[in-house]
Amino acid sequence: LEAWRNAQEQGALAASNMLGAGKAHEAVPWFWSDQYGLTLQISGLSDEGSKVVRRDLDDGALILFHLAQDGRLVA
Repeated sequence: LEAWRNAQEQGALAASNMLGAGKAHEAVPWFWSDQYGLTLQISGLSDEGSKVVRRDLDDGALILFHLAQDGRLVA
């Protein structure tokens, strides 16, 4: 998976914090990859307990939503 943006943001934040900014990393993880003619995009991180909701789109694509046990969208 392509994850350079996350690494770039974390590096910039680390440098900022070394200079005294004292900020927490709050960016939502985002990844992408091209696999066999399909593009995968993943935003957020799910865990074992998340509920998966699938939505099929008219163009043949699909979207998977991962919901925490309390109903919050996590990925």
